[in-house]
Amino acid sequence: MVRPGICSLIKRVSSLAGIGDISLSTNGLLLSQMANDLFQAGLKRVNVSLDTLRPEHFQTIARFGSLEKVLEGIRAGLAVGFDPLKINMVVIKGINSNEIRDFVALTHKFPIHVRFVELMPIGETGYFSREHWMGLSDIMQACGELVPLSQDESPLGFGPATYFKSPGALGTIGFISALSSNFCRRCNRLRLTAKGILVPCLASEKGVDLKNLIRSGGSDGELCNLIQQAVLIKPERHCMESKNANAREIFMCSLGG
Repeated sequence: MVRPGICSLIKRVSSLAGIGDISLSTNGLLLSQMANDLFQAGLKRVNVSLDTLRPEHFQTIARFGSLEKVLEGIRAGLAVGFDPLKINMVVIKGINSNEIRDFVALTHKFPIHVRFVELMPIGETGYFSREHWMGLSDIMQACGELVPLSQDESPLGFGPATYFKSPGALGTIGFISALSSNFCRRCNRLRLTAKGILVPCLASEKGVDLKNLIRSGGSDGELCNLIQQAVLIKPERHCMESKNANAREIFMCSLGG
């Protein structure tokens, strides 16, 4: 949301034929003041990255901003009509894993969708280690009683999460478990990086350069061929769980997610 002209960009994208859904991932710090303009521009849904609900831990994990500002943004997003509104919480054992029940409680208070994400060896990898990693079964156990949801009952989206509900909750609980449950077989994602490289996998450094083709006046046909190449080099599965896998020290925002 710090990008100049983000609302006009969303409006232009939403007017394109074939675009049926637009979502945005954010830390939520500017959401309260921009929610209405974003919604009016055509944004349909929002993912808020939030890893703690404790003010005293927020600065340590998020580095800047305030928890109350993020919560204000979540409330504003619900008020204008973003649906679904999701919260992504990366579980870090010994850091925020004791807050899992607090996040489950949020789904009883608001019609939001909390997704617990396994720690991955990607991004700012200072936290990643086997000591900090918490697997799917332990995360689910910490949530308490859960009822599985069918695909029709799950919130809109085309991601890898599997969804459940805490009995009596307004929202849902999702799990994204890249290491415990390799979901590559059903992954349909391509990511366009900030540098214009279309990559077929979050864990892969391979990709095709769309930016140079577009800026050099390439045709739509050439562009389609490049996109097809990216699909064809999509790996059968990632190897992030391998002991020999190298952590990718790259920001998620520059990877397109």
